[in-house]
Amino acid sequence: MDYQMSQYCVVCKEQRLFTKPGITHTLHFVITFFTAGSWAIIWLLLTLDRSRKIGYRCTTCGALSKDPERENYGPFVTNLIKAIIAIILVIIFFFVIMLLLYLGTTPI
Repeated sequence: MDYQMSQYCVVCKEQRLFTKPGITHTLHFVITFFTAGSWAIIWLLLTLDRSRKIGYRCTTCGALSKDPERENYGPFVTNLIKAIIAIILVIIFFFVIMLLLYLGTTPI
């Protein structure tokens, strides 16, 4: 789902329609379902992080807009989100290995 807003474009020098892409929630829902809810945390973090990073673009010339909704928390929050995602992926990997060992098969 794309987000839209009308704003003055400094390149076109006119009022124009600006859009920014949304998140593909269907794909994230399917992944969340197959990982028994583990992906929901990553999905939430990606949604929050992406909404801050991606700005609106003019549909005519492609110029970036100054998005009044955008907040920039700096690299600290971005790195924190990446670290949390990495930890969650390691935990999921650990549980998959433990499940394989429990079932009597070896991953190697």
